[in-house]
Amino acid sequence: MKRYNVKKILTTCPHCYNNLKHEYPQFGGDFEVIHQTEFLNSLLKQGKLNLKRGTPLTVTYHDSCYLGRYNEIYDPPRQILASTREFD
Repeated sequence: MKRYNVKKILTTCPHCYNNLKHEYPQFGGDFEVIHQTEFLNSLLKQGKLNLKRGTPLTVTYHDSCYLGRYNEIYDPPRQILASTREFD
């Protein structure tokens, strides 16, 4: 990835997030790593992503250990889910 001058990585996988952020630097990987929930939440807060009313649904959210316990990313997923309540 260094060869391609990668500076920022967006990942959907909590395990990949953890590896890229904490293990790759040991091997020269110096990247800004962002999890999709952080990215989507920032777009919502900036007003760049607008949700539309849809079919009401029930959601169960599971905190991945690699996202929550190991990287302390708890708020973005919850804030995204909370923003959908505005449309119930």
